[in-house]
Amino acid sequence: MVRQLKSTLFKLKTLYETEFRLKELIHERDFPGAIQLCVEAKNAARMYENYSCIRDLTINLCRTLESMESHIDDGLDGLTVVFDINRYSLVYLAYLMYDKVE
Repeated sequence: MVRQLKSTLFKLKTLYETEFRLKELIHERDFPGAIQLCVEAKNAARMYENYSCIRDLTINLCRTLESMESHIDDGLDGLTVVFDINRYSLVYLAYLMYDKVE
């Protein structure tokens, strides 16, 4: 029983820390990585939605995922001044993930 509790607490801690990693990825302009992490965290959090902290985390992840497009737009805006093919690739891949390449 103690092992199961320890395992659950470790998973909850990992989910909680995901929010900080997500902010880092957005700051680094790794939008595809941020989108993937956000979706994976939301899926993993479904198992623990009976905990209020995880419900709050899920709400924050949904908000972050919804606002991600504006972050991607900002990343694209920055490329008009200084073009970087690697950053452009990340922005393009993120738009592909949102199915908004047009």
